[in-house]
Amino acid sequence: MQLHLEVVEGHRDHMTEFGFNELSPDDLTEIALRASVFGEPNPLARHSMEFMAQMADPFQLLREAQVPDEIVRSLAELMLVDELVSSGRAARVTEFRLGGSVRGLRRLKLAWERPRRYENETRKRPQSLLGQVRL
Repeated sequence: MQLHLEVVEGHRDHMTEFGFNELSPDDLTEIALRASVFGEPNPLARHSMEFMAQMADPFQLLREAQVPDEIVRSLAELMLVDELVSSGRAARVTEFRLGGSVRGLRRLKLAWERPRRYENETRKRPQSLLGQVRL
């Protein structure tokens, strides 16, 4: 078996490059994660500006496919990392902990390193979220 890997520059979400209404791009990423992954209401919706912090639900395919529990964690992590990093919202995911299913809900702890937007910018502390996700 041979494995050939190639680095290809993917599509970047340019909505992640600027802030809005005193919210930084990092704040908008957190809002997008809370809305798409944890199902929380988007606070920008009351101003009809929810598109500023929208992100595709990375777990939608997992919910539809009813994947066996043995591989849910691995696939969920892969899908979330792909969504965050390929969109430019995160430089990398530093922590991903997905708990067992209790009445259809799983506890998710997530931490990610925010992207550096400027070359001389210092590294920021990882940003983190904790919540429950339906899988």
